[in-house]
Amino acid sequence: MLLAAGLLVLAAVLVYLGRYGYRDTAHPGRPLSALASVYYATVTLSTTGYGDIVPVTDTARLVNTVLITPLRVVFLIVLVGTTLEVLTERTRMNWRITRWRAKVAGQVIVVGYGSKGRAVIRTLSESGVRKQAIVVIDATAEAAAEANAAGLAAVTGDGTRSEVPRQAEIGSARQIIVAVNRDDTAVLIALTARQLNPSATIAACGPGGREPGPAAPERRRPRRGVLGCRRADARRLHHPAGRGEGDRRSAGSWPQPRSV
Repeated sequence: MLLAAGLLVLAAVLVYLGRYGYRDTAHPGRPLSALASVYYATVTLSTTGYGDIVPVTDTARLVNTVLITPLRVVFLIVLVGTTLEVLTERTRMNWRITRWRAKVAGQVIVVGYGSKGRAVIRTLSESGVRKQAIVVIDATAEAAAEANAAGLAAVTGDGTRSEVPRQAEIGSARQIIVAVNRDDTAVLIALTARQLNPSATIAACGPGGREPGPAAPERRRPRRGVLGCRRADARRLHHPAGRGEGDRRSAGSWPQPRSV
C-alpha cells in the first residue's frame, strides 16, 4: 500500500508541475490547483477518469502517455496483488484451521496468556506436552498473536462465552487450565468449560498462584498442582453474585488436581 500511495503522490506532482497544460471544466481558463491535481491523479490511476479535467497541450498529453499511463498500470497491479495476497492468506488460514480441527484431540486448553498462563505453558512443555497439543484462549488479539508466534494455536475472545471455547474445540480437550487474573472470571470460565466438556480435568490458577475464592482460615491447605493450580469441581461452583457467603465459600473449596 505504501507503493500505491507513492505512485499516487508522484502522479499528482507530475500533473501539478504541468498544471497549465490541463483544462478544468469547473474552472475554465485557470490552471489546476493542488487539490485538482491530486483529484486528477487519483481518478486517472484508479479509474478511466471522468473527463472533467483533460490534458490540452502537447506536453501534458505526452506526460500522460509516457508517465501517467505506466504509473496507472503499476498502480493497478499493486492493488490487485495486495487483494490477492490478502485473499490467499485468509484462504490459507482457513485451511489450516480446518485441518487443525480435523486432527485435534486430547488437547490442553490454557485460558489466559498472561504471566501465569505463560508459566503454565512452560511447565507443560517441560513435562512433555507438545506445543501442538496446547491451545490458548485470550481476550486480547495481541496476546493471541504472541501465542501464535510462540508456535501455539490461539483463539481470541472471552473465555466465559461458550462460542469462544468451542472455537478451541473444547469438546475434545482432556484438560482446561484457567489462568486469569480475576477470581470471579475464573469461576465463570470453569463453569462454562464444565458445561461444554463434562469429562475434562479443569484446573484454575488464581492471581499469584492462589486458587480462586477466599482462603479457608485455620485449616491446612491441600497440596497444589502445577504453579498453584487446583482442580476445579465445577459442579460445586456458584456464580460470584450468588445467594450468599456460603456460595462464595464453595467457589474457593476446590479439591487438589490429580494432574496438570
